Parts: sequence; C-alpha cells; structure tokens
Amino acid sequence: MKTSVLLLFIILSIHFTHAQLQEKRIAYLSKDRKVVYGSNGAAFYRTIQEAGEGFILREYYMPSGKVRLIAECLEYEPDIIYHGKVKHYYESGTLQKEGQYDDDYATGVFVEYYETGGIRQRKEYQSGDKELILQYYTPDGQEQLSNGNGLISTVVETGETSNSEIKDYILVNSYRVKAGDTVYTVVEKPAEYPGGMKAMMQYLQSTVRYPADARQSGIQGSVFTSFDVDKKGKISDLTTVKGVSPDIDAEAFRVITAMPPWQPARVRGKAVKSRFVLPIKFKLSTGSRR
Repeated sequence: MKTSVLLLFIILSIHFTHAQLQEKRIAYLSKDRKVVYGSNGAAFYRTIQEAGEGFILREYYMPSGKVRLIAECLEYEPDIIYHGKVKHYYESGTLQKEGQYDDDYATGVFVEYYETGGIRQRKEYQSGDKELILQYYTPDGQEQLSNGNGLISTVVETGETSNSEIKDYILVNSYRVKAGDTVYTVVEKPAEYPGGMKAMMQYLQSTVRYPADARQSGIQGSVFTSFDVDKKGKISDLTTVKGVSPDIDAEAFRVITAMPPWQPARVRGKAVKSRFVLPIKFKLSTGSRR
C-alpha cells in the first residue's frame, strides 16, 4: 500500500511540474502592440512559460498561429525585461532577427535577415550602448560596406530612400530624400534650442499650462513629439509619436509651435534640415488635482 501511495505521489508531482512548464496565454495585442481585450481586433497573442529563474515569452500571429517572437526574459509585467536569446520571425515563418540580451541590454552580435532567408546585416552591441554595423547586404547578396565604411541605401515603408553613412563601423549620418528635400535623422551635431537644454527646460517650465480637464482627471505622462528643424532653425511638420490625451497632446503642440528658431543641425560644418524627437513630461504634483 505504501508503495502504491508513493508511486501515486510521484506521478502527481510529475504532472504538476509539467503543467507549470506549459505555455500560458496572457494577452492579446493589436498591430501597434497595445493590449486589447479578447481576440477581436488582435493581431497577435502572447504566452508565457516558466524556465529556470525566468520565463520564455512567445508571440503568435493571428489568425495563422505562426510564431512571431521567442524571447527569454526575467520579467514580463508590467514591462518585458529581456535576458537571453531573442528571435523575431516574419509572418511567413522565416527568421527575421536574432540576438542576445543581458538584463534588457542588447549585447554581442545581432543578425537580421531578409524574408527570403539571406542575411541583411550584422550589428555588434558593446558596453556603453556602443553599436557597430559590421556588415550590410543588398537583397541579392552584395555587401555595401568595405572595412566598416560605406553608404547604405534602403527603401522604407513610405517609399522614401533612407541613406546611412557608416564610418569605421559607426553610423555617423542618416538622411531621407522626400520630394527633393533632404531631411537628416542622424547627424554629427544635432539641432539645438537656443541656449541649449537648460534654456529649453526653463522655457517649458514657464510656458506649459496643464490642461484643466487632464488635471481634474489625474491624467499625466510624456508626449513624444517629432518635428523638422530647417536650415534656418524654423520648426515644421510637427507630429505626435506617442501621445497621452487629446488636450495634453494639443498643449505640447502649442508650446513647441511657439518656440523661437533653433540652431540647425550640422553635417561637415554645414547647416542641414533634420528631424528631432522631443518628449515633454506632464506630471501632477501631490495635491494638485483641483
């Protein structure tokens, strides 16, 4: 009898352990990777599985059920902390990108692939967030860099051509040509608010007015805006990259539109038009909800 009871206990323990290690569906995601409730409107679904001291997080395309992401991580709520191998896949099932993370920091060599399976590029992440572009290949397999130097030209989703200048394996300049207008996204000397960052913070503190409705509702957060600074420092083409609420986003727009001309970005000593991303933080102090 004791032997039977012991055997039953071992079998139950094995079944319990196996259940713990199975994937558990934890979320549905929209195309912009926001959590949605239920499968309606979802583009992916996410599962989690215990693995050692961490987890294996997976995402699957809907409705095909094909894998989109396999990632080792330390945490997955409220934010994912990648730790270990991470692989991304195209919806066709071919590998898109793979690399290694250490406590949410990319480390070592990452490889990106075309959907046909050919290698697109190899990057190496070193300490201090240093990123080296080791190799870049065209879809037909031609290498674009020679000893870490060269110009990479790619067509982006908007149909524009993006050009990246690589020097000694490091990205030094990047620009797009749109309707004959060249706009830089990476430059040697970025555009700057007159007087620098300290002067810009003083301007924001004295100019931003917290919207009353947002204050009453306790809404806060950072609005990420994007805009062009032309060769004369004039701001144009202002858009929201990540908003908080309609009235807070509108206030961020108002404040940026009222800014004086900036010092333009410079490439090889010449003023150029550039794209700038600026976050503006709206935070309520204790007891300010009135």
